[in-house]
Amino acid sequence: MNRTESTPLFRIAVIGALLCTAAAPTPAAAQDNAVLGALIGAGAGAAIGHQVNRRGGAGQGAIIGALGGYLLGKQLNQGGKPPQPPAQATPRSFDDCAAAARSYEQSKSVIDREKKVYLLQNSVRLCTGSALYHNDLGVAYYQRDRIYDRERARAEFNQALRIDPNYQSARQNLNSM
Repeated sequence: MNRTESTPLFRIAVIGALLCTAAAPTPAAAQDNAVLGALIGAGAGAAIGHQVNRRGGAGQGAIIGALGGYLLGKQLNQGGKPPQPPAQATPRSFDDCAAAARSYEQSKSVIDREKKVYLLQNSVRLCTGSALYHNDLGVAYYQRDRIYDRERARAEFNQALRIDPNYQSARQNLNSM
């Protein structure tokens, strides 16, 4: 069998899905979006499944597509919206800033620069609204003295100034670079 030929199962699945989709009512007049979703999902799944696996992929794709289309259509029938991904950022709680403060205090007594950067990064991650943490992380980057750390230090000083425009230590650190 060459690449341009298709299996009989694939042909049957695609033709069946196209016939069912053409015979189904339009979404505006449909009593059940779930059935329409299943039909459309089956056709798309059969086409994709066949491209992925020429031996049985059309059937598997049609089943998976039909189930997905049915579930999505059923949710739309209930007046719901399609599921949305969870929000990327969650607000920081007091507990996060308390943990950040512990990490920050620990960083003050650390001599190892790598460990200091790690602890201050943790503080900034846990409590993003602290100009002090951003400034001190900038100082730690600057003291670590790597080529790419200079830009990181500058970014942290700028972030500290965005949080508190009157923060003189961050302004002095930025001006001294």
